[in-house]
Amino acid sequence: FAVFGTEDVLATGWRIAIAISAWLPYLRHTALEVAQQETLFSTLKARLTDIEPYAIDPDEEDEAPEGSASPWEDDRITGRLDGVRIHVQMRPDGAEAWIDCPALPPDGHMEIGSDNLVHTGDLDFDGSIGLRGDGVRWRSLLSADIRAELMAFLRTDGCRVACDRQRLRVRVKVDDPNVFKERLSRAIHLARALGAVHAQPLSTRLWEALRSTSDPAVRARLLQDLAALPDEREAAIEHGRNDPTLKVRLMAATLASPPDAAFIREVIASPDTPRSLLLPAIDALLECAPEDVVFVRETLMAIVSGDDALLQDEARKRLATLGGADVGGLAVVTDTESAAGGLSVMRADHESRARRRSGQGTTE
Repeated sequence: FAVFGTEDVLATGWRIAIAISAWLPYLRHTALEVAQQETLFSTLKARLTDIEPYAIDPDEEDEAPEGSASPWEDDRITGRLDGVRIHVQMRPDGAEAWIDCPALPPDGHMEIGSDNLVHTGDLDFDGSIGLRGDGVRWRSLLSADIRAELMAFLRTDGCRVACDRQRLRVRVKVDDPNVFKERLSRAIHLARALGAVHAQPLSTRLWEALRSTSDPAVRARLLQDLAALPDEREAAIEHGRNDPTLKVRLMAATLASPPDAAFIREVIASPDTPRSLLLPAIDALLECAPEDVVFVRETLMAIVSGDDALLQDEARKRLATLGGADVGGLAVVTDTESAAGGLSVMRADHESRARRRSGQGTTE
């Protein structure tokens, strides 16, 4: 006091008190988080069986020296919960669990928002979750119900789901230990569901997925996968021909041996064909029946004369790849008005044949 003076000491004391009071909410929050994590950790440890040590991250366990970590050292633990091996690691912002899932493709990788190299045909799913690895195996596992469960995880606040090295990973920001336990239970249920699907042969999985989905784009993908299996090819193509959706029937026609060029021509000529299928049908016809190049070129020129800007651009690109104005000595219509007229005649012929078939009790 004699050196600094009473006022200086009091001012310094007040500053220290203010600083401590400013930190108190953070310290209380941190203490609460630690208590919550300790409660969760103790609860999990009591429920686990076959406890084993593992390194700081499951990805590093193969490199960790033997016996270098105890089962619950540094807030991490591994063991079996409800018969499934899990690895749990507490983190400053929550907890992360890795769940062993041998059903997943060995080279498979799944992560929200990553580049998608494997497509299921489900636009909502494919636009949200990136898949890599064996596409056929992924599609055989990801039934509509499992895709919906993964999307539910995605839409759950503070929860992320991914997979790598045949492990399903769930990260949760923990505000309440019960929240993490509930989501961990959901993830274990998901791993078991994947395992139950994987227990069946690949062809069975694909057939069940094909018959159970209402999404035509998903069915078209699965039809391709089944047609690639020699023992399932004929049955898959026949199934596709009887599909209620034109997209799938068109896929079946292109997969047939030889491709059903007559059906593809009818799809192109029909005024009822959705615009989204018109160019794929043209591409398929050109690939399976190159002798129809005149018909293809006339159709493309008719599209160019239409009013759909996107289709026009794509049609021009395809016309540019077809080259000159005649093929095999055949004269080709070169003005768009004549081409449009030609396509109208073909469509009128298509409608006439369709009416005749309808009168005989058949439908397309």
